[in-house]
Amino acid sequence: MPVVFEAGAVAPAHAKIEEAYTVFVHLLDEEGHIVAQHDGWPVDGMRPTFTWEQGEELLDVHRFTLPRDLPSERATLVVGLYHSEMLTRQTFDHGHETIHLADVTFDFD
Repeated sequence: MPVVFEAGAVAPAHAKIEEAYTVFVHLLDEEGHIVAQHDGWPVDGMRPTFTWEQGEELLDVHRFTLPRDLPSERATLVVGLYHSEMLTRQTFDHGHETIHLADVTFDFD
């Protein structure tokens, strides 16, 4: 079952991003394990983070397919950034490495 996720990313208001970061979108099961994911440069590689202007809004689409053996009907969708060369995650203003986007419930009937 394909799942299409669409999110508008907003560059941090306090500073311009000077380096390349990769966006990751994770679907986590109820125990916090990754059950589906997609990593990629913003806007299919057309708008690397170092080209973002302060406060600019971008539509960044990430697609992934749910596994057939999804362990639960409930999941959490999170997004984050990691440095494209050093692979270190960006910490956001709230002190976490991910931003909670949604709690998701799947109905397989």
